[in-house]
Amino acid sequence: MTATSVQKSIVIAVPPDAVYAELSNPQNFLGLQPLVIEVSPITRGQDADGNTVLSYQSVELFRFGGVIPYRNRIDVKSTLYPDRLAMTSRVKSQPNVQLRFDYQISSVEPGTRLDLSISFTAPLVVREFVLSQLNTAQDAVLTSLKARLEAR
Repeated sequence: MTATSVQKSIVIAVPPDAVYAELSNPQNFLGLQPLVIEVSPITRGQDADGNTVLSYQSVELFRFGGVIPYRNRIDVKSTLYPDRLAMTSRVKSQPNVQLRFDYQISSVEPGTRLDLSISFTAPLVVREFVLSQLNTAQDAVLTSLKARLEAR
């Protein structure tokens, strides 16, 4: 398996707290992330440092060849760092795909800069598919997040 990293960023004309609040609620990814069609009940816990940890399952809908539907159930564990306006989500998916999303939010003019660092490992046979889907989906997340928050 090969490790791959992707970096993305966007500036959103709202305060940093608004961006953090939107991203720290997994239900808000419905409509932001185009592949996500379901978010299961969310379990709240804490890590050893007292940070909030959210565990849940999401369902992604893929259409192979644009036609054949496949519902991919993924396990997600998100750790929230409100004092740093950051969060990390670890995702496990089939077939043996593991992703890490690191969100860092900072104040800039005219509002907020969101930096997203994504790293993943996947079997070579699906690596390019995962990379393609990841880029498309995360570009949509950032664009949709900006539109959603700036419209309020």
